[in-house]
Amino acid sequence: MNWGDIKAAVTQYLENDETTFTGLLTLYARLAEEDIHRQVQLQSAKVLATANTTIGDPFLTPPSKALAVYSLSYTDPVSGESVILLPKDFAYLKEAFPDPAERGPPRFYCWKDATSLKLAPTPGLNYEMEMHYFKQPDSIGKDDNAANTTWLSENGENALLFGIIYHGYINEKGDQDVIASYKTQFDKGVQDLKVIAEGRQKTDSYRIPA
Repeated sequence: MNWGDIKAAVTQYLENDETTFTGLLTLYARLAEEDIHRQVQLQSAKVLATANTTIGDPFLTPPSKALAVYSLSYTDPVSGESVILLPKDFAYLKEAFPDPAERGPPRFYCWKDATSLKLAPTPGLNYEMEMHYFKQPDSIGKDDNAANTTWLSENGENALLFGIIYHGYINEKGDQDVIASYKTQFDKGVQDLKVIAEGRQKTDSYRIPA
């Protein structure tokens, strides 16, 4: 389904083609997509990027729109060995490595905040980090272009369609029982999508960094 097909289906389903409603469909699409991306790790959204650490700086800035880090690794410039960093929470790193001046090859990482990662120990050398991460894809409703298609619109149309219908009907302050019914259909679409995205589509979830 392209964006034009989805808009037509939603307006027909909810029997509402008023301009005030259709003008908000791009918003409902983004809300539905955000719901889906929080619950399903789509392989189509996995991206590879590199970033360099700075000696004495324990923080690393991930790419913009990074939703989650799938793996973080580097090749040790001294030993030539591949090192995969282990994810930990901030409290663990603060307790295990209380002194940021303590330097060494990084072995762990965590999210410090929404825009930076913390490495531990603090890098004592410059390392080129290889990061696989999940990126927020462009919305199906971008620029309200009827020809737009996305991986979701072609492979998870039930989840996407009922997610948009669900958010649209909430905004219309519809009947609670009907809202619950749309939510159930949306949840089922998401669960079916998880089977495809995280099961059948996944060919190799473990990768030794180069």
